[in-house]
Amino acid sequence: MQVLVSLQDIRGLRRALRVTDPWVRREASKALAQLQGAAAARWLVRALDDADRTVAHAAAECLARVAEPRLLWALRRCLDSDDWMVRYFGVMGLARIGAPHLRPLLEKLQCDEHSWVQGAASSALRRLVQPPAG
Repeated sequence: MQVLVSLQDIRGLRRALRVTDPWVRREASKALAQLQGAAAARWLVRALDDADRTVAHAAAECLARVAEPRLLWALRRCLDSDDWMVRYFGVMGLARIGAPHLRPLLEKLQCDEHSWVQGAASSALRRLVQPPAG
């Protein structure tokens, strides 16, 4: 059975990102990502700055799952975070995209201050397909 979601439902989820309860904000982030995919990126990026880190983590994880080339801007925004887990999910999103032009960025991330980010970057680099020699 297919579930239909109205524009009003989407607007309600976007409003839920501003309520005081962090659990509601976190779940709204996840729901928006599932329903709108890449179209939710703008809202998820806003949630990266949430005062409750679990909300920011959920938003970054959702961006990593959606991971489309047109979302590189959003994933790069994750990499600018002071929160290592947000950076980690940003790297995981880059790994899912797997584009060879990301190699320099991933190489730089191998020197991140947190070992999980370093490891994710190293793993992503190993999976990158080398472009054919000219």
